[in-house]
Amino acid sequence: MSPELAGLLRDVPGVETVTPVVRTRVMATFRNGDDLQIRQYAAQGVGADRLADTLDLAVRAGNLADLRGDTVALSRIAAGTLGATVGATVTMNLGDGTPVRPTVVAIYERGLGFGDVTLPHDLVLAHTTDRVDAAVLIAAAGTDVGVLRSAVRDLPTVRVDDRGRSPRRGARPWPASRRSG
Repeated sequence: MSPELAGLLRDVPGVETVTPVVRTRVMATFRNGDDLQIRQYAAQGVGADRLADTLDLAVRAGNLADLRGDTVALSRIAAGTLGATVGATVTMNLGDGTPVRPTVVAIYERGLGFGDVTLPHDLVLAHTTDRVDAAVLIAAAGTDVGVLRSAVRDLPTVRVDDRGRSPRRGARPWPASRRSG
């Protein structure tokens, strides 16, 4: 989906938070004793603004609100493998091979299904081939899913899924994603 879709959805009445998500893979480099190791990780780039309203990664340390610029959040498993803690820097290459050394701002529990590496949306998007989002997560209170579907009705490759009530303030997170097939 075009990154502009997030802006369109922000303007829908009742929408409180919109989180664009772009997917990629990264290669992390780290030392294991005297050996240099490389691991590939599933990664996502997300907008950090009110991220907790749309995505619960179960943060164990640090704060996802700090996910801006040259920063990264890691799953507990990735952090353990890389020997990283909040405040440390890690060495990795983005999907297009660009080397980065982001500072760890958070460690989270729920890497499975989301990705072991979470980076700022704009950083990941700029280093992907197609420069499109895989999903847009929406938190809305008092908005019917039909209103969201109506907002994207002229976009035939976008669908709105109702994932039920969120445990946060009664908001409803709706992922808009590309249709498959």
